[in-house]
Amino acid sequence: MGDKKLRSDIVNLRVVAILAVIFGHSTTIYWYNWTDYRTTQEAPVFAHVGNLAMLVLGLWMLISGFCVGFTLRGKKRFKDFFIKRFSRLVIPYWLVALIWMIPIRLLIEYPGYEGQSFLYILWKNIFLGYDNGQLWYLPTLFFYSLIAWFINFCLKKFKWADIFAFAISVMMLIFYTKYTWHGASLMRSPTLSPFFLYFSFFMLGFILFNHEATIRKYIRPFAVWCG
Repeated sequence: MGDKKLRSDIVNLRVVAILAVIFGHSTTIYWYNWTDYRTTQEAPVFAHVGNLAMLVLGLWMLISGFCVGFTLRGKKRFKDFFIKRFSRLVIPYWLVALIWMIPIRLLIEYPGYEGQSFLYILWKNIFLGYDNGQLWYLPTLFFYSLIAWFINFCLKKFKWADIFAFAISVMMLIFYTKYTWHGASLMRSPTLSPFFLYFSFFMLGFILFNHEATIRKYIRPFAVWCG
């Protein structure tokens, strides 16, 4: 996280998030709304676990926003930050897609690749992100990080730049929810959809880092009063 001191609270949150993801993915065989593969297994309770995905992924994005705040705490040039995030997020995205995901899907005759050439699969499903599985998280976090760098730069002149960005992210989430519920195709874009959906969680984590001291200052009296 760009800091030698390990934050036990962040580590604990990561453990919770990891366990939640493992549990969620272990129940996919019961998800009746998973259109890529039809399941014959029935377990009504587990069938709805997928509906909690937004909260779990929201927690991941919140942690990521907080950690990016750690990374940006020192004075970092955009070029250095870009190269570091690109090597940690974009390169693994392509390596896993090329070496693991695509070959495995071709081997098991994945229905989504039927009738498509290898180059078309790369262009549409990986570069444009129409069907990149769980790898969507990596490029989304990469773009979030670049925005965070810009916001961090603006904080030098505008104290509440991150709060303003968070307000915009909430409006993006509302916009996404409104148009998705009405079946509009705009927000079903594989690139725009996760970007709009989870940006508010990322920004919340980024804000918690930037204003942690102030937040603790106001929470401490309340905690003492409750205790």
